[in-house]
Amino acid sequence: MFRKEKRTAAETLARDLAATVIDPEACRRAAARLPERPDPDPVGCCEIAFAGVATLKHVIADTQVPAVAARMNAAVDAALADAFGGVHTAQTQEFYGPESLRDAALRAVEAYMPAAFFSKKVVEAMSARLGIDGPPPMWMAQVFSQITTRTSLAIGKARIE
Repeated sequence: MFRKEKRTAAETLARDLAATVIDPEACRRAAARLPERPDPDPVGCCEIAFAGVATLKHVIADTQVPAVAARMNAAVDAALADAFGGVHTAQTQEFYGPESLRDAALRAVEAYMPAAFFSKKVVEAMSARLGIDGPPPMWMAQVFSQITTRTSLAIGKARIE
């Protein structure tokens, strides 16, 4: 008669959402479409993931009470650190310098956070970071808008504990 709804731990939901945003294959496909960038483009892949994580963190902070948002965003940061805990490629080493890829990832997400509310601003920031000349590729705004939509829907459906 009455169905008990399953509750989702905030951290589990956040890690699942982060895994979708930083999926290497999805980031690789998006990076392959960036103008003036090599193919394959490890730096472009990283930047798409970092901008996506900033967008994810913004949506979480905007939709959750501060205590839950803090737990969820800590889980997102942990997923990001785990995903980018490996060694640099030659391209990422040249772009990010001697710091670890994990530290570069966390620093890049923080750099994207002020723009994370607007998909267009995230794309502009990413284009500037990647040195893309001319107008930023606005098709990328849809990528970050989709992150916002999917995150909002997933959070809205979940019973977060």
